[in-house]
Amino acid sequence: MIAGAVIGVLVVLSMMGKKPPLILAMPTHATVTHESKQTECVACHDPRIEGVVAPLPASHPTKWRDEKTNCTLCHKTSPASTASAALPLAQETKHQ
Repeated sequence: MIAGAVIGVLVVLSMMGKKPPLILAMPTHATVTHESKQTECVACHDPRIEGVVAPLPASHPTKWRDEKTNCTLCHKTSPASTASAALPLAQETKHQ
């Protein structure tokens, strides 16, 4: 019983420290907002579709399969970082 309690406490503590990663600040994510729909994300990240850009890892929670759940529920966006993500691409294009 004590061993079970110790394991339970360790599991809870390990889960408390885990935070989902932020949505990367890159040009393709420049239009992602808190209101973005889940279907916009799975177009590039659905592991069931062969050849997607960046499929979700097998360890990702399966809640993403529910179309009513937006990815931004867990993955946060930063308006400044996603909006500025398009700037480096535009600057690189000018220099080429």
